[in-house]
Order: sequence, then structure tokens, then C-alpha cells
Amino acid sequence: MADSLIMRPLNPETEQDLFRLSYSWRMKQKRHTQGERMAFEEFSANDPTQIVLGLFNGELQAVYLIKEWAPAHYETHFTSSKNAPRENVVAGARKILTWLMENGAEEVSAFVRPRNKPVCRFVEEVGFKRESLCLFGRQEDLDTCSMPNKFVKYVCQRGN
Repeated sequence: MADSLIMRPLNPETEQDLFRLSYSWRMKQKRHTQGERMAFEEFSANDPTQIVLGLFNGELQAVYLIKEWAPAHYETHFTSSKNAPRENVVAGARKILTWLMENGAEEVSAFVRPRNKPVCRFVEEVGFKRESLCLFGRQEDLDTCSMPNKFVKYVCQRGN
């Protein structure tokens, strides 16, 4: 990661402006490649099971949300400014993934729509491995499932 890059936790109590800024980076969704958007209240929650890290190079470039859904099992999300160099965003994600694995994580996962090829390549470049195709939603929705409910689960597991 470039020497001028700084990564630090964002505080949802005192840095709502940074949460709003990063949330606004992806206001216009591409339904064919992105899933339901996390609500801002969830993204910026003061939740003891999640940490939100900001990547700065003078200005905020990327935000990574890590949610512990079971002991030592994490789900990851990210967003970045359109002006953020891809190599910086990838390097920041690699640093987080390495830190999690070195500090006791058993599994770190990311869920990506199969049609979102850029993000699929991104998570593979970071170090995740494709594990399975998953379906999300209510059972009645899954019975008539089309591509919007399908996600590829990518994982990084201890020992792999």
C-alpha cells in the first residue's frame, strides 16, 4: 500500500459526514449486478459486531465494512470513490483480510452477484476463493427465482 495511505476505523458517533459521503458513492445502483442496498442506518450503526475502516490519501478513498456474524466468522462489504486508484482499494482490502486471518478469523466471506464481473475479479485479486452459488430471499421469492437472488460466495478460510 502506498506510503501516503492511511487506514483507520470510522466512528459512527462522530464521523457521520464520512459515512454519508461514502454511502453516496453508489447512490445509483445497477440492478443487474448489485443486490439490495444496505440501509444507511445499518451501514452507519454503532454496532459492536461491525467495524468500518476508512482508507485515506488526504481524502477518504474507500470504506470497508466488516461484520462478525458468528464467532471468528466475518462478512465483508466495501465501497470506494470513483476517483480512488484501484490498486489502493485492492491493497487496503488485502491488508484487512490479512489482519483478520492473522488475528483469529476462521472465515471471511464476500457475496457478489455473478454478473458483477469487476467485483468478482476484485475479491479474487484480494485473496478470496469462489466457494458456491447462494440464493437469498424469502422462500416464495426463491420458488420463482431469477438472477437477482443469486450470489457467488467467496471465502478466505484459515488454513487455505
